[in-house]
Amino acid sequence: MLRITRIDDSSDSVCLKLEGRLTGDWVALLEGELEKAWREKVSLSLDLGAVDFASLQAAAMLKAARLRGVRLNACSPFLSDLLAVRDP
Repeated sequence: MLRITRIDDSSDSVCLKLEGRLTGDWVALLEGELEKAWREKVSLSLDLGAVDFASLQAAAMLKAARLRGVRLNACSPFLSDLLAVRDP
């Protein structure tokens, strides 16, 4: 199960907080939320601190989102290794 909550929603940016497991159909759900947010906002970030598992499909989607300018915040060591990115 995955919960997606909009936090820090301002006129030009939004942060989506993810909680749970990012796998299967939840990846498609997140992709839909990202597309919706891209149409509405200039700046987008994901708070991944409460994601306890991500599939390889999810990692590929997150890497593609990062290439489109999405900031990935609060990555766990597991996610950091999976995405080959470290939180500052």
